[in-house]
Amino acid sequence: MEQFAIFQQGNSIGTLSVEREGLFYHFGCDISSRQVLRIFVVSGWKSHYLGIPYPQEKGAHLDARIACSHFPDGISGAVASIYPKGQWQPWCGELDGVAIADALISEERVLALSPDEALKLPGWLAYMQEETVYEQPRMLLPLDADGTPLAPEMQDAASPESEQ
Repeated sequence: MEQFAIFQQGNSIGTLSVEREGLFYHFGCDISSRQVLRIFVVSGWKSHYLGIPYPQEKGAHLDARIACSHFPDGISGAVASIYPKGQWQPWCGELDGVAIADALISEERVLALSPDEALKLPGWLAYMQEETVYEQPRMLLPLDADGTPLAPEMQDAASPESEQ
């Protein structure tokens, strides 16, 4: 059985245990908060919605089973969010050798880092663009298919318009 810290805005709020049972993963989630939160499991550069933990005497708990085929890159972390599934999914993981615990990721593979997390990547700050996401300041950093940050000249070369 593997265990992962569950992060919400960079803070650990609980634990996710993962055990493979045949063709499925069994997830057990315990968080200290009784706030309505959505739990996401991180696999590579994607976040998969797990569910909403139900309140208990102390905190909240969630049990879920999802086919292993949904996680071709394995399980690498867990995050909680007050926001429903949408354009931006919560994400945590490693970028350029640095642990990131407070980020969002879009389907277009753009990482939206909190200002504190962005400061952990000083070499990429010049390539980040400040924007408001979910009413919070975020630093946007486009990634390529392998998760490598894209410098502006690389973004231009990767855009469909540059191929015409």
